[in-house]
Amino acid sequence: MQALTGVTTTINGKSIELPHYVPDFPPGPGQELFMNRCGVCHSLRYVTMQPDFSRKTWTKEVDKMIHTYGAHITKKEADQITEYLWTIKGKKDAGVK
Repeated sequence: MQALTGVTTTINGKSIELPHYVPDFPPGPGQELFMNRCGVCHSLRYVTMQPDFSRKTWTKEVDKMIHTYGAHITKKEADQITEYLWTIKGKKDAGVK
């Protein structure tokens, strides 16, 4: 993970700068789209904390972001993001497309 500084907080009148860690995501088709669309609303580190999901579960997660939380993601982008998530955090033995 790459540490970026710039997160400053004040405690008891003293300012301190804390590291902000940006997770390194494996390169692959959909990586940039995933980072741009998903990183708008929440920390990308959230994905690294998830267990390996089946393709079906990742599809449901992406659909939830669109239909429940209003993510601005087209159907084509959702398919690409789901594929990327399954590639980096998917149960490889858990299903066919």
